[in-house]
Amino acid sequence: RVYLSGHSMGGHGTWHLAALYPDRFAAAGPSAGWLSFWSYRPERAIEPRNEVEQMLARATLPSRTLDLAENYGDLGLYILHGDADDIVEPGPVLAWAAALAAPPKIVLLSGVGHFFHGRLPALTEAVHAAFGADFAATQG
Repeated sequence: RVYLSGHSMGGHGTWHLAALYPDRFAAAGPSAGWLSFWSYRPERAIEPRNEVEQMLARATLPSRTLDLAENYGDLGLYILHGDADDIVEPGPVLAWAAALAAPPKIVLLSGVGHFFHGRLPALTEAVHAAFGADFAATQG
């Protein structure tokens, strides 16, 4: 069984690969992963007004994991995010996740920003507390 995870841009890659190839993974766990280029920095979203902006808008289409949400189906999804993340704000990710047909397990780390430097023991404890039983059931 293969478990997929990544942090930040790797978290986006986790959402993306899990949506494109859900049958290849037992579970996916994005950490501080953004959902699309526009959810990463929503104030920069553009309404294309000319050919160049239309081209740029088309170039971002592969990042739109929101459009592929139905592909997650029964895939185990686990979200890890800091509630003080000011780079990939947790609000849009959590709101979208709650709307999925099978909402994921979520670990929201209190007082943690985008980077978990110096927080590995607390992070490890939170992940084991939230997911330990699920992962233990897959071992062996």
